[in-house]
Amino acid sequence: MKQRFLLFTLIAGISCLVFSCPAMGAGHNEHVPSSTAITGTFSACVGSTTTLSDATTGGTWTSSNTGVATIGTSNGIVLGIAAGTTTISYIMTSSTVTQVVTINALPNTGSISGASGVCLSTSTTLTDATSGGTWSSGTIAVATVGATTGKVTGVAVGTSNITYTVTNTCGTAHATYLMTVFSTPTIASIVGSSPFCQTTSNTFMDATTNGVWSSSNTAVATVGSSTGLVTGTGGGSVSISYVVAYSCGTVTATYPVTINPLPVELPITGPSALCLGTSGTFSDATVGDVWSSSNTAVATVNAVTGFVTSVSAGATLISYTGTNGCGSTSAIKIVQIDTLPPSIAIYGPLTVCQTGTTALTDSTYSGEGGVWSSVDTLLAKVNSTTGLVSGISGGATTISLILTNACGTDHASRTITINPLPSIGAISGHDLVCVNAYTDLADPVSGGVWTSDNPAVATVNATLGYVTGVSSGNALISYTTTNACGNSYASYSVLVDPLPVPVISVSGNVFTSVNIYPSYEWMWDGTIIIGATFRSYGASDTGHYTLVVTNDNGCTGSSAVYFYASNAVKNVTAAQDIKIYPNPVQSVLFISTATQVDAQLSTIEGRVLLNMKDAKQLDISALPGAVYYLTIYDSGTGELLKTEKIVKTGN
Repeated sequence: MKQRFLLFTLIAGISCLVFSCPAMGAGHNEHVPSSTAITGTFSACVGSTTTLSDATTGGTWTSSNTGVATIGTSNGIVLGIAAGTTTISYIMTSSTVTQVVTINALPNTGSISGASGVCLSTSTTLTDATSGGTWSSGTIAVATVGATTGKVTGVAVGTSNITYTVTNTCGTAHATYLMTVFSTPTIASIVGSSPFCQTTSNTFMDATTNGVWSSSNTAVATVGSSTGLVTGTGGGSVSISYVVAYSCGTVTATYPVTINPLPVELPITGPSALCLGTSGTFSDATVGDVWSSSNTAVATVNAVTGFVTSVSAGATLISYTGTNGCGSTSAIKIVQIDTLPPSIAIYGPLTVCQTGTTALTDSTYSGEGGVWSSVDTLLAKVNSTTGLVSGISGGATTISLILTNACGTDHASRTITINPLPSIGAISGHDLVCVNAYTDLADPVSGGVWTSDNPAVATVNATLGYVTGVSSGNALISYTTTNACGNSYASYSVLVDPLPVPVISVSGNVFTSVNIYPSYEWMWDGTIIIGATFRSYGASDTGHYTLVVTNDNGCTGSSAVYFYASNAVKNVTAAQDIKIYPNPVQSVLFISTATQVDAQLSTIEGRVLLNMKDAKQLDISALPGAVYYLTIYDSGTGELLKTEKIVKTGN
């Protein structure tokens, strides 16, 4: 108990510090007021008020949700803002009391939806999004409405306001909808005539305007949708309708029409051709019509029986004609009166080349209607209708023309010779030849002509087939035979192998081929050195040395000429102080040196082209573009000083 008193004293002391309580002496008692229960009406409508009160005065009123309701802080007047609930508090210094207040919504009818009109004695249903309301009609003599269903029934022509009413504790709301009651539509009778003939027309009418015409069967009759013009399209019965649309429905008037058909003829049966001197009976499933012939000079026909008698060759139209009240019509059949086929004979060229064509004809009948054939289609074929002969293989075959009609057959034939294309065999011979060498090619068929597709690589004798290598590469050698029917070809590819050019390295008096070849042959001053058939050779005599080699394809070539004297042969790559320019060169080659020198120019095969004493310049403009070797010797001692590869460009 003492603890509670101390706590109360502490709280009271703190309150006095805050609120400036009067001094409290010993034995002084202070009374603090407290709120009692809230009284009043605890509900209100949106937009209306209710007053709350508390027996204890001096407190402050608040609302927990001012979006639902507000309250005067001192007078307790609650104002409804929106439907919902809020907690109202009454706050005193020492205590607070609360009360939940409900704000009720005003009634809302929403919008009426549905048809704006109804036909007399018919019904339509209106709806409203808000349920629980009551329907009523402003003029029940025009339209009634179900109080709960919204079903509107037309009673008399006119208008009535249909009202939907919703009521709650906060009042009543109304929505209205103007409903029109329409009269029942009517239509006049159709005025027209029936029957009438197929392909003719009649205009139908109706006193009621703004309608649309239609036909129940357009295969019998059509009608203009706005004009009422009825046209017969076939025999039979049809109903013509006239439809008028009103706001509350459509009305239709009909008129039965009969269309009388044109007379109908079924196809004539009977032969399409008769031989001269014969007869035939024609018939038609249609009964009671009349037969006739368009050309009685060719054929006559019995008007009743359809019995046709041939008179002369030619064609006539046999007709079967029927008539009724709507006109006449005929079935027609062309009849050809034939004689025996005329005698025929084949004309045209009697020879044709294999793969060629020739046209054969028959002068009497011009081939029309005849059938061409070939006895041996492996030798020649012929177009069965045109007579165009196509050669296939050499030989001879018989070409025939057969002409047939209803009265008989005639035929003619001729022997056609098919000349073959020139024959050609397979080329034989070596397919490799060296530069500056030749090889023989042959073909078993004689009389042809040899040609080369690349004479810069290899040439060929036109009649003998000798192929000569000109430069390295490939050439296609062709052999062509010719006769009156054309040309035949055979081809043979020949490879021209370049001559080997051995490169020599020199060490003292020893010459060695840099490249390896199947065979070697050393020469001294143009003479074969007996036994010198190895890759290297040791020179002992002063003179000019050359190496001749043979490659794997049997082509033989020579090296540059090398001079040896007193063991003074120079390395071919030694430059010393000799300058040779320009390189590549087109015309004049200059030699600059401190000593007097001689010069020798040779091909890469070793063939010497020119020698010059005391050489300072060489005019090589006349030489073809190629690679050459220039060898420089000392004019006094004959010592080899330098060898250099020279590139000569084209002029």
